[in-house]
Amino acid sequence: MTKCTQDELQGFDTTKSAIHFSTAKPLPVSLVRKFVKERMAQNETGVSAKNSVTPSRRKQGNRN
Repeated sequence: MTKCTQDELQGFDTTKSAIHFSTAKPLPVSLVRKFVKERMAQNETGVSAKNSVTPSRRKQGNRN
């Protein structure tokens, strides 16, 4: 999340991986659009939100 986005989330409870909101106080549509655009840009560039290395493939045993 960018600093700008964090400022826009004032008044909402947040954790490392979630934004808590209710039907009484929903997220603004403009903020949801911003999140979607950011995620789409990350997907296009191949950069994950955590900047982590791709997980290794699970080892497969002998199937003989």
